[in-house]
Amino acid sequence: MKRILIIAVLALALSASCKNAANPTGPFAAATFYSFDSSLDGWNSMGTANETLSINTDAAYIKAGAGSVKCTATLSSTGSKAIIFYKAFGTNQSLTSRTVTLWVYVPVALSAMSPGYYIDLNIKRSSMPNPDTIYGPALNTSGWKSCTYTIPAYSSDGNVTHDYSDVTMMYFIVENTGQTPADWTGDLYFDELSW
Repeated sequence: MKRILIIAVLALALSASCKNAANPTGPFAAATFYSFDSSLDGWNSMGTANETLSINTDAAYIKAGAGSVKCTATLSSTGSKAIIFYKAFGTNQSLTSRTVTLWVYVPVALSAMSPGYYIDLNIKRSSMPNPDTIYGPALNTSGWKSCTYTIPAYSSDGNVTHDYSDVTMMYFIVENTGQTPADWTGDLYFDELSW
């Protein structure tokens, strides 16, 4: 009886591991993390919203750990896009079937605007001439907001299909529909970026 039970347990374990091997396209657990506890880790700003980036140590604006990124910016209500946070990678990154998560602290005054601002993710790949935009959430809730972006397995540019194994740059953009009632100046905070 004991042998039969052991054989049954081993068969179940083997079955479960084969099931995972049959789905190599994900979803995958996060393998890359940026905690921003003491460094920007190579993340930069482009200045399109007169933004500046620095490490914040005020616990009121930290999601987890010892620090976060403070982004002081002026957002335009005219419908323009502001690239406020980007990184160019020295070697290609694979984002195929990954979920990118960024925690954003949204101030009350920014969340109160209606229609308001949104935060999107753009991805540049060496195999594609134009970046892909993964649309993100509205910044209409104050406090910490988990912004998630699901990267597909493939996309196509005309008749050619590409995966996301050759990502050279990713950047977060704050934009609006051009109907936002006013410009906004203040501080956003970013923390715990992963994919």
